[in-house]
Amino acid sequence: MSYNSIDVTPETTEEKQMMFAAKANAQQLSQRFILSDKRTSGLDYDDRLTVRLAMSRNSILKYIAAGKLQPYPIDGKIIVSERSVRRFEDGLVPMAIVGSSEDKAA
Repeated sequence: MSYNSIDVTPETTEEKQMMFAAKANAQQLSQRFILSDKRTSGLDYDDRLTVRLAMSRNSILKYIAAGKLQPYPIDGKIIVSERSVRRFEDGLVPMAIVGSSEDKAA
C-alpha cells in the first residue's frame, strides 16, 4: 500500500494490529445513535441510544436538557454521535455544534 509514492505497508504484526485497531476505532466513531424504541434495520450495530447508554429515555432527556449530552435533531428525531456519547461517558463538556450561537459568540 502506498500514500503519495511512499510505501506504508505495515511491516510487523504489531503495526498491522495498530492499523486495524485505528480503522475499527474510526468506524465506531462514525456511528450515531437515535433516541427511539426501535432499532434501525440494515445497520450492523444497535443504534438505540437507550441501549448504548443503558439508560431510560427520561434519564437521557434530562442529561440533554442539562447540556451534558449533545444531540443533533434531524427531522424531529434526537440523534447523538458516538463521539458525543464518549465525551459524556468521560465527563467532558459537549463540543459546540458548528454554527451554534456559542460559536458565533466566540
